[in-house]
Parts: sequence; C-alpha cells; structure tokens
Amino acid sequence: MANPGEDLQKSLTKAVRGLSGHHRLIVVEAAADGISTYQVQRNAADVPKARVWNATWEELSADGAPLKERVLAAARLDPEAVTLLTCTFPDGTDAAQAIAWLQAAAPDAQTHMAPGAALGELLRTVIADEPLTQLYELATLVPDPDGTLRFKGHRLFTVDSRRHDTVRLDLRFHQTDELGAALAVISWSERRFRLVSVQRAHVPPGRYEVIAELERPGRVRFHGLPAEPVRDDRTWDELVAAVPDRLPPEPPDVHLVCAIETAGPPERVAARLDRAAQFVRAAADDGGPGLTVSLVAYGPHAFVRRPPPAVKVIADRRSAADARRVLDALRDREPAGDSGYPNAAAVECALAEVDRLLAGGGRERPALLLIGDRPPHPPAVHPSEVLPCPEAADWQAALRALRRRPGLAVGAVTDRPARRADPFWTRLAGDALAGQEAVDVPGLGARLGLGPAEPRRVPFPFDETP
Repeated sequence: MANPGEDLQKSLTKAVRGLSGHHRLIVVEAAADGISTYQVQRNAADVPKARVWNATWEELSADGAPLKERVLAAARLDPEAVTLLTCTFPDGTDAAQAIAWLQAAAPDAQTHMAPGAALGELLRTVIADEPLTQLYELATLVPDPDGTLRFKGHRLFTVDSRRHDTVRLDLRFHQTDELGAALAVISWSERRFRLVSVQRAHVPPGRYEVIAELERPGRVRFHGLPAEPVRDDRTWDELVAAVPDRLPPEPPDVHLVCAIETAGPPERVAARLDRAAQFVRAAADDGGPGLTVSLVAYGPHAFVRRPPPAVKVIADRRSAADARRVLDALRDREPAGDSGYPNAAAVECALAEVDRLLAGGGRERPALLLIGDRPPHPPAVHPSEVLPCPEAADWQAALRALRRRPGLAVGAVTDRPARRADPFWTRLAGDALAGQEAVDVPGLGARLGLGPAEPRRVPFPFDETP
C-alpha cells in the first residue's frame, strides 16, 4: 500500500526540480488549524526559496464556518504557477470543505490526502536534498609577484553535488577590520557568477585547515575556524571595495630584546614581567613569522666581596612562545629581593650585554625595550654621588654603540610616569618612553617596529590548498 507521505514528497521533489526561470510552485495545505500556503521560486543563483503564509480557521470563518472567498484568498492561487493541494487533516470538516473549494478553483492541480504529514518539514527536506544546478566556488585572493591582489575562485562543489558533500581547504587569513573575514560563496552559470551567500568570521591571522560542507543549495557551512562564521549582509560591491590594490610587504624579521629590572618590591617586578609578556605577545600577533626574542634580567650591583652577577641572559634568540614561558616561570619564582645598591641598577651592564647579543645577529632588525625604574651607575666617581659601576661600564658609550646598529629602535617603560622618571630614561628612549600605568602597548610596539609598516587588512582569505 502506498504511503501518502512518500507520494507527497515525490510530487514535491518533481515539482521543485521542474522549476526554472521565474516559474513558481504553490503548495496549499489544509490542516487541522487552518490554511498554509507555500510559494517556491528560484533566486538568481538558481536556489529554490520558499515563503509561507498562515491563516487560522478562526480568521477564515464567519458565524463558525469557513467562507469560500477567504479560503481562496488565503491560498493565493495563480493560474501561471504549478499548484499542489494537500490535506493533512481529511477527517476535519473545515479542511475537507476547503480542499473541495480549492479543487474546483484549480482543477489542474494535483491533490494529496496525507493525514498527519508535516508539509513544511517535507518541503524543507526536498529543497535541501536537491542537487546543485550550478558550480559553487569560494572567493579567494592571490597576490601577483608585484603584490597586486586579484580574485581567484576555489572550486567547492560541482553541478549535481548534494547536501553533506564536503571539501577540504587550506586558507590563509590576514588581519581584517572589525567586520572580520568574508567567506563568500559564488555560483557560475553560462560564464556569469552570482553571489550565493556571505558569512563572516573573526579569525586571527594565520593558516587554517577548513572543511566546507554543502548543507543545502544556497547554504555552505565552514568548519575548522576558531570562530563560528555568521551571516554577513555586506554586498559584493562593498566587499570588493574593502580589498586593497596590493598587499603591503611582509614586515621584516625582528630580534626583540627585552631588558627587565627584576629586583625590587615583588608587585613591581611582577608588573614589569607582565608588561614584557604583553609586548612579546603583541609582537607575535602583529609581526612577521621571523620574530625572535631575547630576555635580559638585571638588578642592582652589590658592593660586597664576590657579588652575584647583576645581569643575566635568560633567553637568547628564542621563539615568542618560548620567551613567554620563560617570563611566566620567572614571575612564579620568589623575587630575589633588593639587597643591592638602592640608588641605581646595572642598566649600563645590561646595555653592554644587549650590544653583545646583537653582535651575533643576522639580518633581523633589532629592537630594544627596557623595563625598569632605577638609573644606571656612572662609569666613574660622579657629582651625583651615585656609586660607579664596579665593572667601569659606561652607559653612554654602550648606548652610542647600540645606536650604530642599523635599524635599531629603542623604547622604555618605567615604574613612574614618564614625566617623573630619571632623565636617563628620556635620553635612552626619547618619545618612545611610557610609564607603567599608562603604556599604550600597540602604540609603543609600533614605534619599535614590532608590527607591519602598513595595516594588512584584507577581507578575503588566500587559497593555499595544494
């Protein structure tokens, strides 16, 4: 015995697939609670789209009985459209009467008696199960050798692809604006493309393996990104206008050296280490892939017999992730205290050590960030009465040697506000000096050259699929 629900689904499938151009399908349901009318039509991307109108028996009745003219108006019949009539509650007097009126008004319409059928769900399933009639591509960008950007579609699904088909993609995302990266699916037919859908996602720059899944015609889901893509209402013209003419060049490889005063009150030392970690993180997020980090810890000189070293290299040309782990481990230790000289710190020896670190460098552009508070020791007896460096190191000579290194940028963060810091810090960093409580990490990082010279904001991904 035939299943009325299966017969109805077959008729719906045949009718939907037979739609073309501006033709419409009208499906009218007489149900237990009233009349529902569905209009199905293909959009510009040849995707079937359905609209529905609902009217209750109370709205269709007068004096307790349905009125013929209200039922016919609710059905929205059109002699130019293909029409299917369905009664999902044939035992109901109102539904049976409505179907009889509709059959008389549309004698060419096919009628199904399908008790209990969920017509809306059946129609959604039929549309979702329809094979694609057009090729789907993802809009991606590719740079020419001179940096000029051009569009290149990556094929997602061919004609006759069906729901739940998948394809693997390797996509690279660059920095975007506040709206995020656009995942724009386009269709091709007769050498013309149409925008099928646009989704957006806030994706940190980098390369990602993404799975594209055909959920239904007109709907592609993207899996594998850090953030779930959401609907994007930007037009194609708006998206294209946001693409720069060319991709700014990659920032140069940078060797960031952080020299940190690790002696003093525990809360101040912790704040300095935290600030250093923020700069390392920002440099890794905004800079090029060739970032290396060195960390130098320094404290006060101890004017005693056999003093402990005042300067120590705790990380030498390490990755940003390794450097952050070193800083975290150092922060978790008990501070060494402040048993050394209170009026100065071994900044002069730290600068000399930084110069030594940079001497073995390659082509990276050097950047130096000092985070501390006390000024350096003078190299000899000085009118300030600050004790001279026991190693006779001269901070001015060390700074001159550093400044001779091509491309070096120097910045500093002090415990106190910049206007109240020792004059040494202004001579060291100039206008790249900030107080601990008011430091602009991105701004000072830009002065140190830790990010791209120009924003690399691009709204479309780059295709790196093999």
